[in-house]
Amino acid sequence: MSVSVRVVLWRSAGGRAGARALRRGVGAGGARVVAAPAPARPAPAGVVNDLEGQVETRRAGGTETVLQALQSGTNYSISVRARTAAGPGPVSDPVSCVTLEDIPGPPADVKALAHSDQSVIVSWLPPERRNGNIDHYTVYTRPQRGGQQSQVMVRASGARQGAAEGQRELQTEVTGLREHAVYEFWVTATSAAGEGDTSAVLTTAPHARAPAAIWSFGGVVRAVCGRALRLRCGAAGGHVTRVWARRRPAPPLQADPRYLLDGEYLVILNVDRSVADNYTCAARNALGAGRAAWEVRAACAPPPPRLRLAHAAPAALALVWDSTVGPIKGYTLEHGRAEGGAEGGAWARTRLAADARGHTLRRLACGAVYRVRLSAYNAAGASPPSEELLVSTKGGPSRAAPEKTLIMTNSSCVNLNLLTWDSNGCPLFPFVVSVRGFEETSWRSKTVGPAIQPTSICDLQPATWYHLKIVATTAAGTTLGNYYFATLTEEGGKVLRIVVSLS
Repeated sequence: MSVSVRVVLWRSAGGRAGARALRRGVGAGGARVVAAPAPARPAPAGVVNDLEGQVETRRAGGTETVLQALQSGTNYSISVRARTAAGPGPVSDPVSCVTLEDIPGPPADVKALAHSDQSVIVSWLPPERRNGNIDHYTVYTRPQRGGQQSQVMVRASGARQGAAEGQRELQTEVTGLREHAVYEFWVTATSAAGEGDTSAVLTTAPHARAPAAIWSFGGVVRAVCGRALRLRCGAAGGHVTRVWARRRPAPPLQADPRYLLDGEYLVILNVDRSVADNYTCAARNALGAGRAAWEVRAACAPPPPRLRLAHAAPAALALVWDSTVGPIKGYTLEHGRAEGGAEGGAWARTRLAADARGHTLRRLACGAVYRVRLSAYNAAGASPPSEELLVSTKGGPSRAAPEKTLIMTNSSCVNLNLLTWDSNGCPLFPFVVSVRGFEETSWRSKTVGPAIQPTSICDLQPATWYHLKIVATTAAGTTLGNYYFATLTEEGGKVLRIVVSLS
């Protein structure tokens, strides 16, 4: 069954790229689409889902694209990143969509082992291609030399709890059989789409003197660091004893405080890289023995990245970092004002692709101090954040213009050349210009845009001294300029300078 997802891209009013995923559809083009399957159901505690962390990138050149050759019944996380001649932009927030379900594939492996004179234990692994949520399994039984077929239904959820953490195997005991009669056994999985393909057909016979045999499958287990892990050594046959061992020279497992032997389970109390090893379980009784092996791989969150400031601009900070040890799914860059400000010190988060080695934070406040930190994440979780940087964008509060370049007067007006006001690297907001005579009690004020040059205040009295106040504001702060000037006489002459004392 061909499975596809249509991804539609758009640009919001804020200028940030977004994505919307539809289950079906056709279309041409797209941008850069990053798709990763997310687990449709929780993985067993302490175990990393095999699909998690597998990221695929596809490129397109329009406003939508079709993702094809996807897995049926799989929850995908889809992000979009636009690219221009200047380089790639940030990754959009992910959206999730689920492809349509299909019938499951056959169980990946199956065992049928004599357990007693009237029973056989059948165990199996889930299909490699689940193609959706599996509702139940059906275990079929029939005598090899002809006879009526019977079946047992095993709920996927209930059986999965028996296998619990560390293994995905399922098992059931088929009873009511005749000793020494040879039976055939096979298993199918069923989802909402229907019953899937059958497993391999196995034959065995119940026996009162059944030798010990392990129905667990062993194999590779990817365990999350910091959690407990349970390895199950399930065995058929009566009066079975179990002996656990590990490959690496170490104290016996019974004497090692990192482990607990709990019946048929070996419990690793806290997974870390020191317990990543090969483990074996030998099951024995008086009639025979079986052996199974597990390779435990510790899936730890990545170490914290090393974040550095490359350069600063009035409204931007360019940050770089070294590549992170081990495979990762991406980075999370966080920034916030160091104190106060319009952002109130809250952290803003930006998702970045796994191959990113730098990012420029834009649309920042000019001349402001920011806290910045970076973390990496993989299927096991997020790293601790990097060492927090305290960095500042360029610029600062504006500097008042010198009086001799700012002010020109005649007998009734004052002309202000606000171009001489030093912005100190930060864009100026509109000026507030106020003026009043020495003998006046109220101010005359006007707001002047920084692009309007020059500006004049008229209807002044000739040969009169005035107090001029200019308030200039930038993102870095507010500057107040106080000036004193006298209009010319009606004949164009200057008046005597007086000493002004401010109380």
